[in-house]
Amino acid sequence: VRSLLQRGVAQLNCAETSETITMTAESAKDKAAHEAELARKLFEEGKISKNALKKKVRLARAVQAWTDKKARRKEENEKKEEKRKKKQNEFFSTLTKEEKDSWEEAMRARREKFRALQAAEKQEKEKLFKESKFHLVIDLGYETLMTDREVRSVAQQVMYSVSTNTVARPPYHLHISGLRESPNTLQRLKRISGYEKWLVRIRK
Repeated sequence: VRSLLQRGVAQLNCAETSETITMTAESAKDKAAHEAELARKLFEEGKISKNALKKKVRLARAVQAWTDKKARRKEENEKKEEKRKKKQNEFFSTLTKEEKDSWEEAMRARREKFRALQAAEKQEKEKLFKESKFHLVIDLGYETLMTDREVRSVAQQVMYSVSTNTVARPPYHLHISGLRESPNTLQRLKRISGYEKWLVRIRK
């Protein structure tokens, strides 16, 4: 459940129709509660087992706890941001026009320096990747032999491998193959933040 929710998607299997309901985090709470209620009715009618009912109820509780936690964090972040802006405005109110212009110029120079460092670091990583003599191929063409849980796990492992290879010195020349036979795995990889920027060669 946690791995699904962290990507803002919850998948609930409807016991009556066996179809998968995909939803965003915003609607996950209502959907999970609906599924739990549906499962209770099906259990009373003898259409699902007690274990299946418990699974639905646990999922609904997990989704509710997660969404409540996200809401609390959002509220806390908004309060922090409001407090930061208030302090910043108070700070600006004590400055003269010349001091404000000087401060803004310093912040602009700091941002440009940071962007330049990021660009240089990216170029260095790309150079090391292209010049690497070590090649490593991850074959993902076995999706038909895997469960959905195993597919999710593989996607996570690939993400960790790419992340580790990014900071390795020297890095491997990383290749990912077999995605033509594994469309679900490819979709899960694309959901991962920063997938388009991975230093890998995708060979479908």
